[in-house]
Amino acid sequence: MAVATSAPTETVRLVLGSLPRAGLLRIRVDISMAIRSEPNPGAFPKTAAPLGEPSANCVVVEDGLAGLAAARAEGMATLALTTTMTRKELLPMADRACDTLTGVEPVALRELIAKRNAGGGGTA
Repeated sequence: MAVATSAPTETVRLVLGSLPRAGLLRIRVDISMAIRSEPNPGAFPKTAAPLGEPSANCVVVEDGLAGLAAARAEGMATLALTTTMTRKELLPMADRACDTLTGVEPVALRELIAKRNAGGGGTA
C-alpha cells in the first residue's frame, strides 16, 4: 500500500504517525516531492510505480472531485469518502462511495479494479 498526497510532509508524518497500521504503507509521495496538485494525476503513477503495479491495478481513495478526476485520468479505480462532500456529489466521478473505510475489505477493492478495467463503475 502507498499514500500520495498534496499535503505538506510534516502533516503527513503527523497523520501517519497516529495510524496503527501506518507500517503497511511502503511508499509515500507528498508535496515535497514536487508533484503538481490535482487534478494532474502525477502523484498517482509516481506512487504506483515503486509498488511494481500499473495504474490499472490501483485504487485511489479520495474525498474530493479533483483527486477523483486525477485518478480517473490515470485509469485508476476510485473509492470516494464522504468526508467533505455527499455521496450524490461524488458518485459521478467515483466507482464507489462510502462514509468510512471501516469494513472495506481487500476483496471489495479488487472488485473495483476489475469493474473499472471492464469499463464499469459507479456503484454506491
